[in-house]
Amino acid sequence: EHANRFLRAFNNGYESLARHYLSRLNKAVRHTPRWMLGYALAIVVAVVLLAQLPSSFVPQEDQCEVVASIQLPPGATTIKAHATPPGGGNNAYDLPWFITKYKGDNNLKGQYLHIMNPYTQVPCLERIEQLDVKTDAVTEWQPFALRIYGKGFTDTFILQKNGGVKATAGGVTSDGLVGFTRHVDGKCVASTLVRGTTLTTGEVAVSLPAPAFNAKIASCDWKHNTITLDTLPPQDAILLGRHIRIYNEYGSSASYIIQKVETDGGKCVLTLNLDPRIGEGYVRNCTESAVHTKTELRMCPCQYYNGKCIVNEKGDRIFTVKNAWLYDINVIGNISKPDMIKAFPDTDGDGNIQFTIYDYGPGDAIQIDFSVEMR
Repeated sequence: EHANRFLRAFNNGYESLARHYLSRLNKAVRHTPRWMLGYALAIVVAVVLLAQLPSSFVPQEDQCEVVASIQLPPGATTIKAHATPPGGGNNAYDLPWFITKYKGDNNLKGQYLHIMNPYTQVPCLERIEQLDVKTDAVTEWQPFALRIYGKGFTDTFILQKNGGVKATAGGVTSDGLVGFTRHVDGKCVASTLVRGTTLTTGEVAVSLPAPAFNAKIASCDWKHNTITLDTLPPQDAILLGRHIRIYNEYGSSASYIIQKVETDGGKCVLTLNLDPRIGEGYVRNCTESAVHTKTELRMCPCQYYNGKCIVNEKGDRIFTVKNAWLYDINVIGNISKPDMIKAFPDTDGDGNIQFTIYDYGPGDAIQIDFSVEMR
């Protein structure tokens, strides 16, 4: 009885509201000019009130502007153009391009450094100059150095492609991939060394026992995101939380963050932060050194699968992907059609032969760059 009273009250209230709404709507339709005039008046009032609103009440938005300052080698020229990226499709947006042209001897090469200077109202960087670099060796890519002058500070960078060459510029010496110092009022207040062993400036020096830790993957437990290395890291090396690069000669290169390190039993086991699966589906058939799938591999135009590992559903046969296109996966090696068919059986007997592509596998190389910072 109480429920019925509530429902009747609700229905009566709803019907009354609906009748009131329809009555107002009919009046508005019959007197359209009057209602349109009221609507226009409301817009005018809103505009007036918005103009009187304090500017501090409305947060400032970022300006959609990019200022490019390009320093070129002697004799070089550059032009700015607007065009859409290659391929069009969903990426057919207008994009500014800077095209640089300069002459030189055969096998001309160049190095470029991009410096980002985000700021609000006033830029924090005043000027940038390139420094002369002295080295103790000649390499394919010589180190180069920059000095950046800002408001109240002076930064010096020495950069080289792979590190390992002792380079001196502007009173700073470094053999790292990146050597950085910051001076305030003539005093070094910060320095950073990445993938090197020494950085010095004046009386300040930082060092590392080794620039990086290199090893190879001995085995993988993809289900638990772990890899076992064939070499133990240096005893005092801190690996937890660092980035690890996993790569091979077939084009694969991936980066993860180390979440756990175990070195019991003479082995180094690393737990990584992400699921290594990058593709999975069902096998249609196999031919010589190839797997043909029922699943489209959407990232193949980017050569994304090159060098990755394709594994059968049992996980006991591993192949390295040479290349892939849509529904066809070619693997490294000369493997006969019967052997490929044998490598991908229907293990569970459900009529579907499953495959999985992983981001890394046994035999891949790993590198963990070491760095040190002084502040």
